[in-house]
Amino acid sequence: MLTSEASVATVNASLYLKKLCKHFQHKVEAQWDDHQGIAHFPMGIGTFAASADRLTMCCQAETQEALEKVQWIIDDHLIRFARKENLVPEWSGVKLGQ
Repeated sequence: MLTSEASVATVNASLYLKKLCKHFQHKVEAQWDDHQGIAHFPMGIGTFAASADRLTMCCQAETQEALEKVQWIIDDHLIRFARKENLVPEWSGVKLGQ
């Protein structure tokens, strides 16, 4: 399993986590609370963690192409939802998960 991670500094981390997961739930299985969330996309998994000042996102997928697709979906939605803050996630290098 390939994984990548990104985080953005924002005092609205919990709000964005809930917005993302609630939106994703319209098309895929998603669960969340105020501090963590998960979305099961057909090509991989996105997980989210919110602290007081940071939203951390992690993607997992079987292939590089699938991983990039999950990253793109999360990026696209977060950038739109947080347009007033100009949040742009920078994903870490891909690494092999277990």
